[in-house]
Amino acid sequence: MFRPALWTLYHFFIFDNLTPLSKNHTLIQQRPIPLVANPEEYSQAIALSSTTYQLLGVLGPGLAGSIAAFVGTRQVFFLDGITFLIASILIMTLPKRLIVNRNEQKAKTIGKTLQDIKIGTMSLFHDCDLRYALAMQLVAALSGAAILVNTVGYVQGTLALSKIEYGWVMASFGIGATLASVGLGNFNQKYKQTLLTSIGAIIITIAMLPVNWGNLNILLLLWLIAGIGQPLVNVPTQTLIANKIAIEFQGRVYGAHFAWSHLWWAFSYPLAGWMGSNLSNSYFFYSGIIGVVFLILIHLIFK
Repeated sequence: MFRPALWTLYHFFIFDNLTPLSKNHTLIQQRPIPLVANPEEYSQAIALSSTTYQLLGVLGPGLAGSIAAFVGTRQVFFLDGITFLIASILIMTLPKRLIVNRNEQKAKTIGKTLQDIKIGTMSLFHDCDLRYALAMQLVAALSGAAILVNTVGYVQGTLALSKIEYGWVMASFGIGATLASVGLGNFNQKYKQTLLTSIGAIIITIAMLPVNWGNLNILLLLWLIAGIGQPLVNVPTQTLIANKIAIEFQGRVYGAHFAWSHLWWAFSYPLAGWMGSNLSNSYFFYSGIIGVVFLILIHLIFK
């Protein structure tokens, strides 16, 4: 457990600092985990990394806001700079076997890069479990985009509430994701990874259906449930790559997965925006219906 816990410490300073980055960069963050953890520790290490990320996604903005209230906005940037300094020190303490000798690297050409992309994509789609998990991430992206794009309009428009309530709702989503990530550290190895991704996709999709007819309390509960579903899709997918792909090919596969999963979000964000603008107060319901349709199609095609 020491190495997974150490990776969580690196994750805090190197990747997150006080200002968490885009939520979709976790695959790139967790690519080095198989290099610093034993195979039997992969699930716990990935879950710990995800837990840290999700927790900071909830606490980071609030912590930064609280510090700004006491010391001022300018000082927050100085403090954030200190965390980057700590990150640079931690990078210098990485195990020597992780330090790349640039003299041994082959020159990167466009042809070599395209070849790496091809190998990563073929490896990703060649394995049936990875194909299925990637498809389930499309379902999670559809619901996740609806949450990120349309929640603010629903809370401040339909429910006529303030930014404070919107913060509560999004914090509820983050807390659900954190709880699921913590739980996956203990249960990730006991169940088939594709089963976990299916459960996660179903949870986050079903949570969409009744939202448009609920009040604030119901929304808090549903977003907590939806938050639980998101890591159940993402974390097992990362574990699958670590377990099924040889270490020398993992960088290419993680890169290919990062690209394909971002393609799902590139499709889902405009769809969520269009639905929020054109489907009156039923956009979450229709997002859930679309998710259900994709769940059925994916199960029929890949299972």
